[in-house]
Amino acid sequence: MRNVTGRWLKACHDFIFVINRDDKVEYVNNYAANAIHVPVDEIIGKPRSKLFPAEVSIGQYKAIQQVLDTGDPHYNENYIPVGKQKIWLGTWLVPMRDKEGKNISVMGVSRILLTGSRQRKNYRPPSARKRNWAN
Repeated sequence: MRNVTGRWLKACHDFIFVINRDDKVEYVNNYAANAIHVPVDEIIGKPRSKLFPAEVSIGQYKAIQQVLDTGDPHYNENYIPVGKQKIWLGTWLVPMRDKEGKNISVMGVSRILLTGSRQRKNYRPPSARKRNWAN
């Protein structure tokens, strides 16, 4: 089963990562590493804050700390800059616990919602979208 999970994590087209209490990257999948143009082996063990501009990193840090402190999952929609482009992501952060139940790290799964300024201009958050589940 572990082999299947490993292959899925590498093949998945979501950004998947794990950040520990020291704010260092414990895991990142290939898709996420390729998006920021940094090889996986250069990301693992690196401070998360070194991978993003300060204005992005500060918000990420607060969300990660909230999950570590409360143990509650957290969802956010925000962007990361990639070159001259901004990629808007929907991100779930969930706590990872040790055998005693202590929150030791945070796993994040981010999905690209949209890219480009024209799409951002027309973007409406999920809470503003009309849902029609019956049809």
